[in-house]
Amino acid sequence: MELGRDRRRRERLERLHAIFDRITPLTPLSYVDARLLMAELSGDKLWFLHPKPAYRSASRQWHPDVGGDAKVFRLLQVVNDTVERGPR
Repeated sequence: MELGRDRRRRERLERLHAIFDRITPLTPLSYVDARLLMAELSGDKLWFLHPKPAYRSASRQWHPDVGGDAKVFRLLQVVNDTVERGPR
């Protein structure tokens, strides 16, 4: 069972890393994708009701200093910036 959990976590990290790697100035993260990613990264489907606490909670979970992943943490920052800017 533990092996399955590790494999799922590794696959999830690989998918999130791939999303981050595709973000460039010419191909920015869309607002819709950012909203979906915020729900996933925060673990809260209703994050939009209280966006700041959801972002802080996700930051604590994904911060590399507390066992999170540096690339996913950077993705979270991009997601938060995109959500704060709103749709364009």
